[in-house]
Amino acid sequence: MTTKQEALDLFEKTRIEFLDLCRWVAVKIARQKGNVTVDDVRAEVKLPLNIDGRVFGAVFNKRDFEKVGYTQTRIKTSHSRPIGVFVLRGQASQ
Repeated sequence: MTTKQEALDLFEKTRIEFLDLCRWVAVKIARQKGNVTVDDVRAEVKLPLNIDGRVFGAVFNKRDFEKVGYTQTRIKTSHSRPIGVFVLRGQASQ
């Protein structure tokens, strides 16, 4: 069985182009509204058919982002589970 971190590391190696796009979008959103969630990114970046949706879990797995809280997802199939709210690192108190 693969651990969550092993899966995220695998996505970093095999889906880097998709993750780079998602991270670019995340930075853009964080600069515009002050924070960003995976739901925000998913609203702008559609998941290609050949990519596992868990790849979105790796979007904020970089030092560029800092988690500042939680909110409930707006994705109906995710049943209101909590998701992280992120800001660009160093901007949490601004």
